[in-house]
Amino acid sequence: MNEKKLTLTQRRVIDHLATLLLNEKLEGLNYASIIRLLRKRLHMTQKQLATRSGVPQSFISKLESGIQEPTLKTLRKLFKVLSCDLVIIPVARESFDAALEKQALKYAKKNLEYVKGTMSLEKQLPDKGFTDALLEEETKRLIYSGTTKIWDLL
Repeated sequence: MNEKKLTLTQRRVIDHLATLLLNEKLEGLNYASIIRLLRKRLHMTQKQLATRSGVPQSFISKLESGIQEPTLKTLRKLFKVLSCDLVIIPVARESFDAALEKQALKYAKKNLEYVKGTMSLEKQLPDKGFTDALLEEETKRLIYSGTTKIWDLL
């Protein structure tokens, strides 16, 4: 299947969004803590949130303490009462370029190990400097080629 590549504008939008979210301090900020913070900001008790949302107060207590996992439907109900729309957006753990380079390097190492094995059998194993340069070159080639086969390697 030949998928159409992203345009430069589409790539910039995705990278910009990921960079914004990646650079924000999101540690410890999850839906449970956001619900608790919004509820408190609106001067609302758990019981009031429960009554308005139709979600049991005991569930909200467990949710805010991290014991209970909500469904998407429940989150929508709670955020609606908290005057919010629920938006689901992926937050990158690292830049997409870094993820791509990491996977390309992994694939290049696998390919190089095969070549090194063959050369070793023929007693023609190159020195470390040469193999490092070869590995770097192969990684860059894989990235710039736009190949999808690097993701076949788990």
